[in-house]
Formats: sequence, C-alpha cells, structure tokens
Amino acid sequence: MNGRQQRERPAKVVAGMAKTLPPPTNWIGAAGVAAAPGDAQFLDSGSQPFDSTARKATAMSKLVLIILAILLPPLAVYLKTKSAKDTIINIVLCLFFWIPGVLHALYLILK
Repeated sequence: MNGRQQRERPAKVVAGMAKTLPPPTNWIGAAGVAAAPGDAQFLDSGSQPFDSTARKATAMSKLVLIILAILLPPLAVYLKTKSAKDTIINIVLCLFFWIPGVLHALYLILK
C-alpha cells in the first residue's frame, strides 16, 4: 500500500460505518434533550432515579453538618453560610459557653 491508499482507507471505513448507523431522531424529551425512543421512559418519569439520589445526598450532608455543629460549631456555620459575620458570631458564642455556639449553629443549619 502506498501513502495515498493508507490515507483513503480510514475515509472508506468511516463512510461504511455511517451507512450502518440508525437515522437521527427528532424526539425532544421532557427535559428538552433529544432522545432515542428507548430513552423515553427515563425522560417521562421526571428523572425519578436522580431525584432519590439527590435527596439522599442532601440528607447525608445535612446529617454531617449537624454532627459537625455539635463538635465544631464555627466550622459547621462557615460551611453552611460561607459568611464571615455568622462565623464570628458563632466563635464569640462558643467562647462564652459551648451550648450557645451549638444552638446557633443548629439554628443556622436547620432553618
């Protein structure tokens, strides 16, 4: 094979593969994305499998923040609010006694 035949060969293979591909569909699902007919069950279900996973992750992160609020209230407040003001207030409350800082952190996490 010379160089020209080697360059043409991949083009022939790609052209042959294009003939075996199914034609593109024009289906638009509930989420606004194009889908094949077999994917319609996932789009019509309102993303049911993804919602339960997101709820579990949210519940787990809230549980971790509650545990962190009991052990290290200022860190939990900072991770939840990303606010320097709330974090400083919580540090001051923790300096008085531990309980006001924990209550403030739980208040901010659970509200």
